[in-house]
Amino acid sequence: MMMLGRVREVKQSVVHLRHLCHNPQRHIQDLELLKCFKSEIQFELSSNHFQNAQTGSLGDFVMEPDSLSSKDVVLRRKFDSGEEVAVSAILGPPNYEEGTVFPRDAFMKVSPTFLKPSNYRGPLFSTLDNELQHALKEYLIVKGIGVSLTNFLLHYLHKREQEQYVNWLKKGEAAFLATEGSLRQSVEGLQ
Repeated sequence: MMMLGRVREVKQSVVHLRHLCHNPQRHIQDLELLKCFKSEIQFELSSNHFQNAQTGSLGDFVMEPDSLSSKDVVLRRKFDSGEEVAVSAILGPPNYEEGTVFPRDAFMKVSPTFLKPSNYRGPLFSTLDNELQHALKEYLIVKGIGVSLTNFLLHYLHKREQEQYVNWLKKGEAAFLATEGSLRQSVEGLQ
């Protein structure tokens, strides 16, 4: 019985060697791809992209639990009066301006929770009367939505996106190794 197991092992090794001999270019490309996965994961884990960013704070807001696959973050704050304010934030498209700490801006939606959702989105903030813009900014500051919270959200959203990216890379690497089982032995030789 022991001999039969050893024969199977040798047979599998011969099949593996034949595969490598018939398709050595593919094997080299696979190893290159795997090296790229490992290099990118190492780079992301070792670099601190946002070390010069102000981290800010949540203040009196409480963050709702979120999953790593979620794109937005929801914060809530309940006031002594019973009023509750919810803030939903999500990263916007890439920002290519020079000198910015974060590569993307955050979009935030602020609403008192007692209001029912509306299909009317309203005009763009920048098109509102200047006095109304100023009054709305003051309202947000009174509710605790200021620079510190904005900095916290920007930092948190970017860090979470980086974590999601690293998880995606690790899953890609694992899936690649699972389908390319023959590479596993070669990879161990690389380490």
